[in-house]
Amino acid sequence: MQRTGRLVGRAAASVCNLLDLDLVVVGGSVALGFGATFFNSAQETLDEHAKLSFSRGARITPVRLGDRGPLIGAGAVAVRGMHRARRAARSQQ
Repeated sequence: MQRTGRLVGRAAASVCNLLDLDLVVVGGSVALGFGATFFNSAQETLDEHAKLSFSRGARITPVRLGDRGPLIGAGAVAVRGMHRARRAARSQQ
């Protein structure tokens, strides 16, 4: 569990350094099943490797939506796509 947490922490640090993120939300039954040991190890490793001024202080947290997260995300993408299509249609009129 600790090794997996460290690997996720390193990956999260790379993404935070690259994309200027301050929050990484981790989900999935495996990660959530590991619990505090996984998340503490991931956070410690993230703290070690997020060395740029804007990525220091980034946090890793478990997803709060549980199994519904992917469905809610898919719905949000669909709604955003509909709004974009509607705006594009209006601008062509």
